[in-house]
Amino acid sequence: GSNFTFPDAVVFNNIIADTFHNSYFANLNGCDSIITTHIIINPTYQTSDNINLCNGSNYTFPDAVVFNNIIADTFHTSNLITLQGCDSIITTNIIITPIYQTNDSVNVCSGADYTFPDLTTFNFIVNDISHTSSLLSSYGCDSLIHTTLSVIHIDPNVSFNANQLIAQANYSYQWYDCNTQSIIPGATNQIFTATLNGSYAVILSKSVCTDTSSCYTVAGLAVSNIIENEKLQLYPNPAHDKLTVKYSNNSKEKYEVELYNATGQLILSTFKTELDVSKYSKGVYYIKVENAFKKVIIE
Repeated sequence: GSNFTFPDAVVFNNIIADTFHNSYFANLNGCDSIITTHIIINPTYQTSDNINLCNGSNYTFPDAVVFNNIIADTFHTSNLITLQGCDSIITTNIIITPIYQTNDSVNVCSGADYTFPDLTTFNFIVNDISHTSSLLSSYGCDSLIHTTLSVIHIDPNVSFNANQLIAQANYSYQWYDCNTQSIIPGATNQIFTATLNGSYAVILSKSVCTDTSSCYTVAGLAVSNIIENEKLQLYPNPAHDKLTVKYSNNSKEKYEVELYNATGQLILSTFKTELDVSKYSKGVYYIKVENAFKKVIIE
């Protein structure tokens, strides 16, 4: 875009590309004198830069202009001069990277340990707490994570009401036979009614937490009032020496058969379906398979 006057006073205006011009003169002896002038265009530099900054940062641009406390995207054009005296224009785009602030809510079991995102660890937590982790993003900006821990307390206490065991409210329940060390199928309510003497506990669950109560003993319970299940068949009944057990509500090849006396005492547990009852005293007994009961008389 420059203008140039050649030796022969010819003027080129707004030169934008390399060019040349011959200037013709006559010397003192009348001979030709030719001057060839080559014009080389030095480009005007125009560049654009993108700069990521944290919210509230300061920045000094190439022309030494300073922006302070930048909180929004902006730009600035720096007009400089090259070594050849030509324009050098730099457009700088400032992109603000936000400060990340997130809130997390986490349930923990009473007495648990917890490690926060900044690797701070709290041990044996029994009360609700909050903690803010101050981290840095990939651009070096603040990243704040506010974590609230809600402690889940499980009360394993069980109360009695005759042959009923009553767990605390607002949990999920699974009652457990402490004698056989197995869960009781279908016993998933807050109240468990024991039909046989024994020792029972309840597994309590809430959210991610689980706890088990102590074992509670039910004693002195007769079984004469048990409601029989027709899916459980016994024959012969009365029995003298051999008793065959057939249970039609079980998809397993084998099932556990339990024999109780009239006071609810467990006297036999087996996976056999043909029992030798000749060694037992005459009287009323009960066969149990899962939650099914059937009365049998041994003569």
